[in-house]
Amino acid sequence: MGCFAKPDARARAEGRELDSTVGSGVLPMQSRGFSLVEILTVLVIIGIFMLIAIPGYNTFISSGHIGAEDNDLYHDLEFARSEASKRGLNIVVCPSNNTSAASPTCAAQATWNGGWITLLPVNNNCTDTSGTVLRIRQPFTSSDTVTFAPSTAGNNALCFNRMGFVPTANAGLFTFDTSPVSTSARRCLAVSVIGHLQILQSGQKDAAGTQC
Repeated sequence: MGCFAKPDARARAEGRELDSTVGSGVLPMQSRGFSLVEILTVLVIIGIFMLIAIPGYNTFISSGHIGAEDNDLYHDLEFARSEASKRGLNIVVCPSNNTSAASPTCAAQATWNGGWITLLPVNNNCTDTSGTVLRIRQPFTSSDTVTFAPSTAGNNALCFNRMGFVPTANAGLFTFDTSPVSTSARRCLAVSVIGHLQILQSGQKDAAGTQC
């Protein structure tokens, strides 16, 4: 019997231990929440970050779209030039407003974001805007725009001859812009009289000195 503490003595010992913990003001299992000031500080920091990051992210996305659209036109013009040399015939690339039609046609306009077609002109003449369609590019899915500024106003269709050259009046500059316009996201595609194609970023100049 002497080896075991009496039940009432054990209870009194445990009670004193509990009392000492409570009396110290320490609650081991309880955590402190955030104050209103701390929450507001975090929200302000997040807001500042979003003001800085979102415009940059939007510019990044816009530049990606512009770059893809610029590359699409570049590859289609390269295709037209290659076909002209391979076939020994003139190949026309022109803007179109009805690329989804069974027989799409050229449009007399300077804007190309509605789509364009590559065709073998019926009379092998650069002024022909009808013939066998070789390739169709559908309208942009974005709100971006592309405008062609030829050496001679009104010559909105490009024509590559069997040497891969374009008429002097056709040489010019395509300008790709976002909507609303962001100068930093702008891209250009220059076409020289020898058929050379040059992709430019905003502020760069082509071989003729024309600035994007």
